[in-house]
Amino acid sequence: IYLWLTFIHPFKIASILQDWVNVPFPTNIYTYLRPYFLDFGYFSVIFPAFFGFLSGRVYTWKYKNLKAYYVVYPIVLYAILMQLFDDQYLTWLSNWILLIFVGYLMMYGKKNVRNSGINSNF
Repeated sequence: IYLWLTFIHPFKIASILQDWVNVPFPTNIYTYLRPYFLDFGYFSVIFPAFFGFLSGRVYTWKYKNLKAYYVVYPIVLYAILMQLFDDQYLTWLSNWILLIFVGYLMMYGKKNVRNSGINSNF
């Protein structure tokens, strides 16, 4: 989108990559909290805690035998594993909505068909 908008009014796109830091070796994997900190300061500590609480609640769906667990938990697990590198909770929100909607359609959108396979007449 930004590429097309530069035809109307040229502007510089901010880089999402951060500087390298030596701690004691060079790394730049420290950035997932940056958007929260820049927006909300020290109050931003609440957001990862809240997302962790919600992720834990989704995990408990497994023990309640909820079908939604099998759709939502892989998405949450991806966000948890990739949280070290980048924020996957809010920046990936539109994909969350799409994946949950498609997963819902896959689980509840079809009728209960047990023996509708090719060899069901035998």
